[in-house]
Amino acid sequence: MIGMEKYHVEKEYKVKISAAQYQRLLNTLPLKSLLKQTNYYYKAKKDMGIRIREVDGKYTFTLKHYDGKEVKEYEFPIKERSLKDERIQDLLKTFAINTRYLGKMINTRANVEYPKAILSLDKSEYLGKVDYELEYELKDSKIDDIDNLKEILKMMNIECVFSDSTKYERFNAALTAKAAIFCADGLEECEALMTMDLLKRGGIYVDLVSVEDHLEITSSHNLHFRCDKYFEDIDKDDYDVLILPGGIKGTQTLSVNFQLIELLKKYKENDKLIAAICAAPSIFVKNGLVEDGKFTVYPGFESGLTSSHKKAYVDGNVITARGVGAVIDFAYAIIFCLLDEETADKVLEEIQYQ
Repeated sequence: MIGMEKYHVEKEYKVKISAAQYQRLLNTLPLKSLLKQTNYYYKAKKDMGIRIREVDGKYTFTLKHYDGKEVKEYEFPIKERSLKDERIQDLLKTFAINTRYLGKMINTRANVEYPKAILSLDKSEYLGKVDYELEYELKDSKIDDIDNLKEILKMMNIECVFSDSTKYERFNAALTAKAAIFCADGLEECEALMTMDLLKRGGIYVDLVSVEDHLEITSSHNLHFRCDKYFEDIDKDDYDVLILPGGIKGTQTLSVNFQLIELLKKYKENDKLIAAICAAPSIFVKNGLVEDGKFTVYPGFESGLTSSHKKAYVDGNVITARGVGAVIDFAYAIIFCLLDEETADKVLEEIQYQ
Protein backbone atom coordinates (compact mmCIF):
# COMPACT_ATOMS: atom_id res chain seq x y z
CA MET A 1 0.00 0.00 0.00
CA ILE A 2 1.34 3.42 -0.94
CA GLY A 3 1.68 6.04 1.77
CA MET A 4 -0.57 6.16 4.80
CA GLU A 5 -4.14 4.92 4.69
CA LYS A 6 -6.69 6.06 7.25
CA TYR A 7 -10.41 6.46 7.79
CA HIS A 8 -12.59 9.39 8.84
CA VAL A 9 -15.71 8.72 10.89
CA GLU A 10 -16.06 11.90 12.97
CA LYS A 11 -19.00 14.26 12.85
CA GLU A 12 -18.81 17.97 12.02
CA TYR A 13 -20.93 21.00 12.80
CA LYS A 14 -20.49 24.10 10.65
CA VAL A 15 -21.84 27.60 11.22
CA LYS A 16 -21.64 30.49 8.76
CA ILE A 17 -20.35 33.65 10.42
CA SER A 18 -19.64 37.21 9.27
CA ALA A 19 -16.24 38.80 8.78
CA ALA A 20 -16.75 40.86 11.95
CA GLN A 21 -17.73 37.79 14.00
CA TYR A 22 -14.72 35.91 12.63
CA GLN A 23 -12.38 38.70 13.75
CA ARG A 24 -14.00 38.91 17.20
CA LEU A 25 -13.58 35.16 17.68
CA LEU A 26 -9.93 35.38 16.60
CA ASN A 27 -9.34 38.12 19.17
CA THR A 28 -11.24 36.36 21.98
CA LEU A 29 -10.49 32.63 21.83
CA PRO A 30 -7.29 30.98 23.13
CA LEU A 31 -6.00 29.93 19.70
CA LYS A 32 -3.59 27.02 19.52
CA SER A 33 -2.48 27.64 15.94
CA LEU A 34 -3.12 29.79 12.91
CA LEU A 35 -2.27 28.11 9.61
CA LYS A 36 -2.36 29.51 6.09
CA GLN A 37 -2.60 26.95 3.36
CA THR A 38 -3.32 26.68 -0.35
CA ASN A 39 -5.55 23.80 -1.37
CA TYR A 40 -5.60 22.47 -4.94
CA TYR A 41 -8.69 20.39 -5.61
CA TYR A 42 -8.84 18.15 -8.65
CA LYS A 43 -12.38 17.29 -9.75
CA ALA A 44 -12.36 13.67 -10.75
CA LYS A 45 -14.99 10.98 -10.32
CA LYS A 46 -17.74 11.90 -7.90
CA ASP A 47 -16.30 9.50 -5.30
CA MET A 48 -12.72 10.64 -5.54
CA GLY A 49 -10.54 13.70 -5.23
CA ILE A 50 -6.95 14.71 -4.66
CA ARG A 51 -5.36 17.72 -3.02
CA ILE A 52 -1.95 19.28 -2.56
CA ARG A 53 -1.89 21.23 0.69
CA GLU A 54 0.77 23.82 1.46
CA VAL A 55 1.47 24.84 5.07
CA ASP A 56 4.49 26.96 5.93
CA GLY A 57 6.25 26.04 2.70
CA LYS A 58 5.81 22.28 3.21
CA TYR A 59 3.62 20.22 0.92
CA THR A 60 1.33 17.27 1.60
CA PHE A 61 -0.43 15.16 -1.01
CA THR A 62 -3.84 13.67 -0.17
CA LEU A 63 -6.05 11.32 -2.16
CA LYS A 64 -9.55 10.56 -0.88
CA HIS A 65 -11.67 7.72 -2.23
CA TYR A 66 -15.18 6.78 -1.19
CA ASP A 67 -15.64 3.00 -1.40
CA GLY A 68 -19.39 3.00 -0.75
CA LYS A 69 -19.06 2.89 3.03
CA GLU A 70 -16.25 5.16 4.16
CA VAL A 71 -13.81 7.72 2.86
CA LYS A 72 -10.41 6.11 2.49
CA GLU A 73 -7.54 8.57 2.60
CA TYR A 74 -3.94 8.27 1.34
CA GLU A 75 -1.60 10.99 2.53
CA PHE A 76 2.16 11.63 2.42
CA PRO A 77 4.60 14.57 2.27
CA ILE A 78 6.01 15.69 -1.10
CA LYS A 79 8.85 18.03 -2.03
CA GLU A 80 6.99 20.45 -4.29
CA ARG A 81 3.55 21.50 -5.50
CA SER A 82 3.61 18.99 -8.34
CA LEU A 83 2.10 15.69 -9.40
CA LYS A 84 5.42 14.34 -10.65
CA ASP A 85 6.19 12.29 -7.51
CA GLU A 86 6.28 8.56 -8.40
CA ARG A 87 3.93 7.66 -5.54
CA ILE A 88 1.40 10.17 -6.85
CA GLN A 89 1.71 8.84 -10.40
CA ASP A 90 1.11 5.30 -9.13
CA LEU A 91 -2.09 6.40 -7.39
CA LEU A 92 -3.30 8.33 -10.43
CA LYS A 93 -2.86 5.23 -12.57
CA THR A 94 -4.47 2.96 -9.98
CA PHE A 95 -7.62 5.09 -9.74
CA ALA A 96 -7.62 6.31 -13.38
CA ILE A 97 -7.96 9.91 -12.23
CA ASN A 98 -8.69 12.62 -14.78
CA THR A 99 -6.93 15.77 -13.55
CA ARG A 100 -8.56 18.02 -16.13
CA TYR A 101 -10.19 20.28 -13.57
CA LEU A 102 -8.12 22.12 -11.01
CA GLY A 103 -9.55 24.46 -8.40
CA LYS A 104 -7.61 26.64 -5.99
CA MET A 105 -8.68 27.74 -2.53
CA ILE A 106 -6.69 29.87 -0.08
CA ASN A 107 -7.61 28.91 3.47
CA THR A 108 -6.68 30.45 6.83
CA ARG A 109 -7.51 28.05 9.65
CA ALA A 110 -7.31 28.84 13.36
CA ASN A 111 -7.67 25.95 15.84
CA VAL A 112 -8.76 25.70 19.48
CA GLU A 113 -8.55 22.20 20.99
CA TYR A 114 -11.03 20.77 23.48
CA PRO A 115 -10.93 17.30 25.10
CA LYS A 116 -13.63 15.92 22.82
CA ALA A 117 -13.38 18.13 19.76
CA ILE A 118 -11.47 20.69 17.73
CA LEU A 119 -12.96 24.10 17.11
CA SER A 120 -11.72 25.82 13.95
CA LEU A 121 -12.22 29.24 12.43
CA ASP A 122 -12.01 29.11 8.65
CA LYS A 123 -11.54 31.95 6.18
CA SER A 124 -11.78 30.56 2.65
CA GLU A 125 -11.09 32.52 -0.52
CA TYR A 126 -12.19 30.99 -3.83
CA LEU A 127 -13.88 31.99 -7.07
CA GLY A 128 -13.42 35.64 -6.16
CA LYS A 129 -15.39 35.44 -2.90
CA VAL A 130 -14.58 34.99 0.77
CA ASP A 131 -16.50 32.76 3.21
CA TYR A 132 -16.18 32.67 6.99
CA GLU A 133 -17.13 29.57 8.94
CA LEU A 134 -16.87 28.19 12.42
CA GLU A 135 -16.39 24.43 12.46
CA TYR A 136 -16.75 22.06 15.41
CA GLU A 137 -15.23 18.67 14.64
CA LEU A 138 -15.94 15.82 17.06
CA LYS A 139 -13.12 13.37 17.67
CA ASP A 140 -15.58 10.55 18.30
CA SER A 141 -18.79 10.40 16.25
CA LYS A 142 -20.57 8.54 19.10
CA ILE A 143 -20.18 11.55 21.41
CA ASP A 144 -22.43 14.49 20.61
CA ASP A 145 -21.12 17.06 23.11
CA ILE A 146 -21.35 20.54 21.59
CA ASP A 147 -21.99 22.53 24.79
CA ASN A 148 -18.63 24.28 24.46
CA LEU A 149 -19.52 25.51 21.00
CA LYS A 150 -22.95 26.69 22.11
CA GLU A 151 -21.43 28.62 24.99
CA ILE A 152 -18.93 30.30 22.68
CA LEU A 153 -21.65 31.30 20.23
CA LYS A 154 -23.83 32.60 23.08
CA MET A 155 -20.92 34.63 24.45
CA MET A 156 -20.33 36.18 21.02
CA ASN A 157 -24.07 36.80 20.38
CA ILE A 158 -23.96 34.59 17.30
CA GLU A 159 -27.25 33.08 16.22
CA CYS A 160 -26.94 29.98 14.09
CA VAL A 161 -28.46 26.84 12.71
CA PHE A 162 -26.11 23.87 12.83
CA SER A 163 -25.44 21.92 9.66
CA ASP A 164 -24.85 18.34 10.78
CA SER A 165 -23.03 16.32 8.12
CA THR A 166 -20.38 13.68 7.75
CA LYS A 167 -16.90 14.04 6.31
CA TYR A 168 -17.98 12.18 3.18
CA GLU A 169 -20.97 14.45 2.56
CA ARG A 170 -18.71 17.48 2.71
CA PHE A 171 -16.07 15.82 0.57
CA ASN A 172 -18.57 14.65 -2.04
CA ALA A 173 -20.31 18.01 -2.22
CA ALA A 174 -16.99 19.74 -2.87
CA LEU A 175 -16.11 17.40 -5.72
CA THR A 176 -19.45 17.13 -7.49
CA ALA A 177 -19.97 19.37 -10.52
CA LYS A 178 -23.06 21.58 -10.22
CA ALA A 179 -25.55 22.52 -12.92
CA ALA A 180 -28.38 25.04 -13.02
CA ILE A 181 -31.29 24.50 -15.42
CA PHE A 182 -33.32 27.70 -15.84
CA CYS A 183 -37.05 27.10 -16.13
CA ALA A 184 -39.95 29.23 -17.35
CA ASP A 185 -43.58 28.47 -18.10
CA GLY A 186 -43.99 27.04 -21.61
CA LEU A 187 -40.68 25.20 -21.71
CA GLU A 188 -40.21 21.78 -23.30
CA GLU A 189 -40.40 19.48 -20.28
CA CYS A 190 -38.23 16.75 -21.77
CA GLU A 191 -35.43 19.18 -22.49
CA ALA A 192 -35.38 20.24 -18.83
CA LEU A 193 -36.26 17.04 -16.98
CA MET A 194 -34.49 14.48 -19.19
CA THR A 195 -31.36 16.60 -19.12
CA MET A 196 -31.61 16.79 -15.33
CA ASP A 197 -32.11 13.02 -15.08
CA LEU A 198 -29.11 12.18 -17.25
CA LEU A 199 -26.81 14.65 -15.50
CA LYS A 200 -27.75 13.18 -12.13
CA ARG A 201 -26.98 9.69 -13.44
CA GLY A 202 -23.51 11.04 -14.20
CA GLY A 203 -23.11 12.26 -10.62
CA ILE A 204 -23.72 15.94 -11.33
CA TYR A 205 -25.70 18.00 -8.82
CA VAL A 206 -28.62 19.81 -10.51
CA ASP A 207 -30.76 22.75 -9.42
CA LEU A 208 -33.97 23.51 -11.30
CA VAL A 209 -34.12 27.30 -11.12
CA SER A 210 -37.34 29.23 -11.72
CA VAL A 211 -37.14 32.61 -13.45
CA GLU A 212 -40.85 33.10 -12.78
CA ASP A 213 -42.41 34.47 -9.55
CA HIS A 214 -43.51 30.93 -8.65
CA LEU A 215 -41.68 27.65 -8.24
CA GLU A 216 -44.27 25.42 -9.95
CA ILE A 217 -43.68 25.46 -13.70
CA THR A 218 -46.27 24.59 -16.35
CA SER A 219 -44.66 23.13 -19.46
CA SER A 220 -45.69 23.53 -23.09
CA HIS A 221 -47.63 20.25 -22.79
CA ASN A 222 -49.32 21.26 -19.52
CA LEU A 223 -47.04 19.19 -17.28
CA HIS A 224 -46.57 20.67 -13.81
CA PHE A 225 -43.35 20.32 -11.82
CA ARG A 226 -41.71 22.23 -9.00
CA CYS A 227 -38.33 23.94 -9.19
CA ASP A 228 -35.77 23.85 -6.39
CA LYS A 229 -34.96 27.56 -6.19
CA TYR A 230 -35.85 31.02 -7.43
CA PHE A 231 -33.34 32.78 -9.69
CA GLU A 232 -32.97 35.56 -7.12
CA ASP A 233 -31.94 33.08 -4.40
CA ILE A 234 -29.15 31.14 -6.12
CA ASP A 235 -25.45 31.74 -5.66
CA LYS A 236 -24.70 33.01 -9.16
CA ASP A 237 -21.05 31.84 -9.09
CA ASP A 238 -21.71 28.41 -7.61
CA TYR A 239 -22.32 26.41 -10.80
CA ASP A 240 -20.11 24.70 -13.35
CA VAL A 241 -22.68 24.95 -16.17
CA LEU A 242 -25.77 27.06 -16.91
CA ILE A 243 -28.42 25.27 -19.01
CA LEU A 244 -31.34 26.71 -21.00
CA PRO A 245 -34.12 24.32 -22.13
CA GLY A 246 -36.20 25.24 -25.16
CA GLY A 247 -39.89 25.71 -25.87
CA ILE A 248 -41.03 28.87 -27.63
CA LYS A 249 -42.82 30.55 -24.71
CA GLY A 250 -40.14 29.48 -22.21
CA THR A 251 -37.36 30.74 -24.47
CA GLN A 252 -39.09 34.11 -24.87
CA THR A 253 -39.22 34.52 -21.09
CA LEU A 254 -35.57 33.54 -20.67
CA SER A 255 -34.51 35.90 -23.48
CA VAL A 256 -35.79 39.02 -21.66
CA ASN A 257 -34.28 38.13 -18.29
CA PHE A 258 -31.36 40.52 -18.49
CA GLN A 259 -29.76 39.30 -15.24
CA LEU A 260 -29.64 35.81 -16.74
CA ILE A 261 -28.16 37.16 -19.99
CA GLU A 262 -25.42 38.96 -18.08
CA LEU A 263 -24.71 35.80 -16.08
CA LEU A 264 -24.38 33.79 -19.31
CA LYS A 265 -21.93 36.35 -20.67
CA LYS A 266 -19.91 36.23 -17.45
CA TYR A 267 -19.69 32.42 -17.57
CA LYS A 268 -18.67 32.50 -21.25
CA GLU A 269 -15.93 35.06 -20.55
CA ASN A 270 -14.64 33.08 -17.57
CA ASP A 271 -14.42 29.81 -19.57
CA LYS A 272 -17.27 28.18 -17.66
CA LEU A 273 -19.81 26.07 -19.55
CA ILE A 274 -23.09 27.42 -20.92
CA ALA A 275 -25.56 25.19 -22.77
CA ALA A 276 -28.87 25.60 -24.60
CA ILE A 277 -31.18 23.33 -26.58
CA CYS A 278 -33.98 23.66 -29.17
CA ALA A 279 -35.08 27.31 -29.51
CA ALA A 280 -32.95 28.47 -26.55
CA PRO A 281 -29.64 28.70 -28.51
CA SER A 282 -31.29 31.67 -30.24
CA ILE A 283 -30.57 33.54 -27.00
CA PHE A 284 -26.88 32.79 -27.51
CA VAL A 285 -27.14 33.98 -31.13
CA LYS A 286 -28.79 37.30 -30.26
CA ASN A 287 -26.28 38.03 -27.51
CA GLY A 288 -23.12 37.17 -29.44
CA LEU A 289 -22.32 34.02 -27.47
CA VAL A 290 -21.86 31.77 -30.54
CA GLU A 291 -19.99 32.11 -33.81
CA ASP A 292 -21.42 31.64 -37.29
CA GLY A 293 -21.46 27.95 -38.20
CA LYS A 294 -20.29 26.82 -34.73
CA PHE A 295 -23.63 26.07 -33.08
CA THR A 296 -26.87 24.24 -33.68
CA VAL A 297 -30.46 25.30 -33.00
CA TYR A 298 -34.04 24.32 -33.85
CA PRO A 299 -34.56 25.17 -37.57
CA GLY A 300 -35.86 28.71 -38.04
CA PHE A 301 -34.17 30.23 -34.99
CA GLU A 302 -30.78 30.97 -36.56
CA SER A 303 -31.41 34.76 -36.69
CA GLY A 304 -29.33 35.23 -39.84
CA LEU A 305 -26.44 32.97 -38.87
CA THR A 306 -25.61 29.56 -40.33
CA SER A 307 -26.17 26.68 -37.91
CA SER A 308 -24.77 23.18 -37.95
CA HIS A 309 -26.97 20.19 -38.72
CA LYS A 310 -25.47 18.18 -35.86
CA LYS A 311 -27.78 17.08 -33.04
CA ALA A 312 -25.40 18.61 -30.51
CA TYR A 313 -22.47 20.95 -31.08
CA VAL A 314 -19.59 21.78 -28.72
CA ASP A 315 -17.57 24.91 -29.40
CA GLY A 316 -15.15 25.58 -26.56
CA ASN A 317 -17.28 26.19 -23.49
CA VAL A 318 -20.57 26.57 -25.41
CA ILE A 319 -22.86 23.56 -25.98
CA THR A 320 -25.95 23.71 -28.18
CA ALA A 321 -28.48 21.14 -29.42
CA ARG A 322 -31.34 21.04 -31.94
CA GLY A 323 -34.36 19.80 -29.99
CA VAL A 324 -36.07 17.07 -27.96
CA GLY A 325 -34.63 14.37 -30.22
CA ALA A 326 -31.14 15.53 -29.28
CA VAL A 327 -31.58 15.57 -25.49
CA ILE A 328 -29.42 12.50 -24.92
CA ASP A 329 -26.65 13.87 -27.14
CA PHE A 330 -26.99 17.22 -25.36
CA ALA A 331 -26.68 15.71 -21.88
CA TYR A 332 -23.81 13.47 -23.04
CA ALA A 333 -21.88 16.53 -24.24
CA ILE A 334 -22.40 18.30 -20.90
CA ILE A 335 -21.26 15.27 -18.88
CA PHE A 336 -18.28 14.77 -21.20
CA CYS A 337 -17.18 18.40 -20.83
CA LEU A 338 -17.82 18.65 -17.09
CA LEU A 339 -16.44 15.26 -16.08
CA ASP A 340 -14.92 12.88 -18.61
CA GLU A 341 -15.66 10.55 -21.51
CA GLU A 342 -15.70 7.45 -19.31
CA THR A 343 -18.53 8.81 -17.15
CA ALA A 344 -20.51 10.02 -20.18
CA ASP A 345 -20.19 6.63 -21.88
CA LYS A 346 -21.26 4.85 -18.69
CA VAL A 347 -24.48 6.90 -18.53
CA LEU A 348 -25.34 5.92 -22.13
CA GLU A 349 -24.63 2.28 -21.33
CA GLU A 350 -26.89 2.37 -18.27
CA ILE A 351 -29.87 3.76 -20.21
CA GLN A 352 -29.35 1.24 -23.07
CA TYR A 353 -28.68 3.97 -25.61
CA GLN A 354 -27.55 2.52 -28.94
